Amino acid sequence: MSKEQLEDPRQATLPECEEFVKQNNGNDTDYYKIPADAEMLQDLIEHKDLNWNIANIFKSCYRINDSTHSSYERDLNKILWFANRELNRINK
Repeated sequence: MSKEQLEDPRQATLPECEEFVKQNNGNDTDYYKIPADAEMLQDLIEHKDLNWNIANIFKSCYRINDSTHSSYERDLNKILWFANRELNRINK
């Protein structure tokens, strides 16, 4: 996938989209199941073995609009910042 496609997922080519649909036809949703021993958000982060950037995106999405010290807009900007940081990391 080109850098432009990563920046704008709408630019994905049809074969890439078709391959995604073949792998994720909606019949298998095991990836949504929460581990029985998960009690906190950190448990889910560890279960999925998320790296720093993705974990911060996950945390920001989870708490969006609920935190008294961070506005909705600030959380969206944090999500974008960590997403761009992760894209830069994987493209090095």
